[in-house]
Amino acid sequence: MAYRDGVPISKLGLYDGPGSAGIYAVATKPEARGLGIAPVLMVTAMRAAKEMGHEVVVLDSSPMAEKRYERLGFVTVTSFRLFADVPATL
Repeated sequence: MAYRDGVPISKLGLYDGPGSAGIYAVATKPEARGLGIAPVLMVTAMRAAKEMGHEVVVLDSSPMAEKRYERLGFVTVTSFRLFADVPATL
């Protein structure tokens, strides 16, 4: 989590999985976007994953954020498709 004046403005989750770590639920409040907060959280998460012994960190990205993750060294390996028999919202 990142805070400004005690109020959360950005967050992400880090999953410690078998064989890799996963970064998920990256979000920054609109009023805090463009301040470079999410990249700091990403690098912090990647360092934490390395300290856990992981050499691989994975994430799923929206098309809007792909370029940002590429600047951090991520590469697209495959696309993710969701199939459901009921309406779903991500």
